[in-house]
Amino acid sequence: MPDEPEKPRLRVPGIKPTKVRIPTKARVPRKRRTRRLPVREPEPVDLKAQIEAEIAQIRATFEQAQRSFHAVGKALNELNRPEVLRAFEVRRFDRFCDRHVLPYRTVERYMKVARHFTEDAAVEMRLMRAYHLARYVERSRTKWSAMQLKERNARLGKARKRLSEMNSSELKLLADTATEGDATPSEPSAEEARSVENFSGQVLEFLDLPGKVKVDRKRGRVTLEFALEEVLEHF
Repeated sequence: MPDEPEKPRLRVPGIKPTKVRIPTKARVPRKRRTRRLPVREPEPVDLKAQIEAEIAQIRATFEQAQRSFHAVGKALNELNRPEVLRAFEVRRFDRFCDRHVLPYRTVERYMKVARHFTEDAAVEMRLMRAYHLARYVERSRTKWSAMQLKERNARLGKARKRLSEMNSSELKLLADTATEGDATPSEPSAEEARSVENFSGQVLEFLDLPGKVKVDRKRGRVTLEFALEEVLEHF
């Protein structure tokens, strides 16, 4: 079969012929390999140590609040003056507080604690325990101050419970039911015991008699007891 004659190409003047390349196979783009960084495990957290640090911060904040209560009470006690009442044209301090400062029920607590305790003692006692102990002392009309009862860790109430073992509710009950003489400590302090022992020892040595020593805290007396036979024999 004879070859067909080649068809003449159509040429357009001024335009060059272009070659069209038809891909025989579609190219798939290569995926780039990414380098994986090592995963770091989170550092172990000591939960107990973290919570203990938070608790310490809470206690510090609470202590600062207690000191602020004492400072407020001290400032309020200084405001309780006749000239202040005259300047604000009120007759009573409780009305002055209700109108211009704070409710007097709150003010009274701060003032009473500041009158009866030092700042450090008030912080150690806490506000409400200190307040009820101050009320207890005022109602019992004892010669012992609230600070003295605290320092001696006195036994109070019918149960003769140590002050350090009593909570706010127990102290409130004692203050509400207090009678004269209730706040007198039943036991002498260490310093008082030494003084009584030295005194009684000198007296017994001087008299050259065997005897017993009794300390009556409520009446504020020290009694020496001797056997009647010993007294009659020597005197």
